[in-house]
Amino acid sequence: MKRYLSVFCLLATTISTQAMATDDTHRTIAAIGAQTTTSAYVRFNEGLSQPCIFGIVFLGDMSQPMPKAMLATLLSAKADGSKVSVISYEMGSDTFCTATKVEIE
Repeated sequence: MKRYLSVFCLLATTISTQAMATDDTHRTIAAIGAQTTTSAYVRFNEGLSQPCIFGIVFLGDMSQPMPKAMLATLLSAKADGSKVSVISYEMGSDTFCTATKVEIE
């Protein structure tokens, strides 16, 4: 019995620590910001499907090329009023959301 309980606890812990992937569509950018020296984020007028902390999606480590490309894409959309057709992000168990893909219309 103890063995089954141990296996169950291990599986429950593994499942609860996995990130939840989400795609939100047709969003209008409310704000783009920077926080600390290596972090940028975006907030949308329509909100998010997941309960991300502060209602924002972080772009990741800005020293890496992908977050820089996502930031450039979002700044372009904000400047000309384009909607974000898709933003994909992962939400961790701490409700911290990180973008994995951005596409504008």
